[in-house]
Amino acid sequence: MNNIARYRSVSATSACVVTMMASSVFAVTFGDYRDDFDATVLPANWQYLWNAPADWTGSSSADATTNPIGDPANYTSLVSNGSAWTVDGDTNNTNGSPGRFLKFTPTGGHPGRGSTQAGTEGNTLDRYAVAAFTMPTAGGVYLTDSFISRGGAGATGDQVLVHINNNAPVIDTIVAPDGNISFDKYLGNLNAGDVIYVAFGPDTNAGSDTFQTDFAFVGGTPTAVADYRDDFNGGAPAAGWQYLWNNSGVIGDPANYTPLLSTGTVYDNDGVPGVPGPDPGRFVNLTASGGHPGLGSTQAGSTGNSIDRYAIAAVTVDATGLYGITDSFLDTLGPQGNGGTLFINVNDGAPILMQTFGSGVNFDFDVLLGDLNAGDTIYLAVGPNGNAGSDSFAWDFTITRFDAVPEPATAMLGVLALAAVASSTRRRRAVG
Repeated sequence: MNNIARYRSVSATSACVVTMMASSVFAVTFGDYRDDFDATVLPANWQYLWNAPADWTGSSSADATTNPIGDPANYTSLVSNGSAWTVDGDTNNTNGSPGRFLKFTPTGGHPGRGSTQAGTEGNTLDRYAVAAFTMPTAGGVYLTDSFISRGGAGATGDQVLVHINNNAPVIDTIVAPDGNISFDKYLGNLNAGDVIYVAFGPDTNAGSDTFQTDFAFVGGTPTAVADYRDDFNGGAPAAGWQYLWNNSGVIGDPANYTPLLSTGTVYDNDGVPGVPGPDPGRFVNLTASGGHPGLGSTQAGSTGNSIDRYAIAAVTVDATGLYGITDSFLDTLGPQGNGGTLFINVNDGAPILMQTFGSGVNFDFDVLLGDLNAGDTIYLAVGPNGNAGSDSFAWDFTITRFDAVPEPATAMLGVLALAAVASSTRRRRAVG
C-alpha cells in the first residue's frame, strides 16, 4: 500500500484533488514550516524576512517605492516579539509602515501593505512575508504537504510566490479571500546552500489578509525509473508498462481496465490501424507523444455509454521507496474541445490528482506519490470531461524514486549521481 492519505479538494481555474503525504521512511524531510517554527529563535536553516524598502530604518521608510519581491538583496530580517516574527518586534504589530501587520506565526501570518495602499509613506509595492529555507545538503526536492487558507474576509486574496536563490518564480499563484489551495511543486535538483524563498503577498491590498499555511521540503537522491516518451514502444509495452482503458467501468478501479492493443505504432481499443474503433472506446489511443480518450459520459454512442472512458498509462515499480512524478507536461491540442480530466492514483487507492482542465490549456503535473512498495502500480489517465470531441493531447512524464541522502563520506557519489540525472533530463518537446 502506498503511504498516502486523502487531503483536500481545491478549486481554482480547474477542479483538483490533491493529497497529503504521510512521513516518508525512505527519503528526507529537509524542512517543515510548522514543525520547525520557533517564535523566539531562528530554527536551523530558516530565515523570516520581508522586502523592506531600501532605506528601511527599523520602524518607517522615507521611500516606499523600492525593493520589489524576487531579489533576495531586497529582503530584510523580521524580528521576534516572543510570539511571532514582525518587521520591528513590536507586540501590537501596527507600527513599521509599510510592513504594518506583516508577520509570521506558528500557523501562518499576514503580508504587509499592498501596492494600492500608499499610506503615509507613499508605498507603491506589495510587501511580502518571506519564509526562506537554506538547503543543508544536495537533493531532489518537492515542496509538498502545502496549503494556504484564507478566512473569507478582505477585498483581495493572497499571493504565493516561490523562487530559488535570485531566479524567476517557480510558483506564482493567488488564493481567493475565501480560498484554500495547495501549492505543491517539484523544485528539481538543488545544491547545498541553495535558498528556497516562499513569499506571501497581499495581491495589491492587505485588508484582512491573515492566512493559515503549512508546507514541507521532502526528497532525496533522485533516480529516474520510467519515462513515458523514452520508454514508449509501439510494438509491445516496455517492461513495467501497460497501456489500458476503462472498458468495464469507472476510472479508479483496475478491475475495470482492459489493455489497449498495438497497431504497430499506436495502442487503441481494437489493434486495427486508424480510428474510430468500436464504441465506447472509439477514438481512445496512446501514441509515442500523447493520445486521445474514448467517449464521454454525455456520449451514448451505439452502446448506450454513460461514463467517461480514459486512456491510461500504467507503471509498476520494482523497488520500494519514495516516488514522484517529475519533468511532466500535458498540452491540449484541440482548442475546439471542452477540455479533459487528468487522473492519477496508485493501485486502487483514492486519487492523488484529479484535475479537470479546459481546452487550449498546457500545464505540468509533478506530484509526490508517496512511499510505494515493489509491485505497486501507478496509473496516469486522461479522460474526456463528458465529451471527447477534439480531445487529443500531448504529454510526457518521468517516474522518479528518491533515496535517502547519503552520509557525508559518500556525499561526493551523490553529487555525481545528481549531475548524471540532471544531464539526462529532457527538455520539453516541441508540439506540432
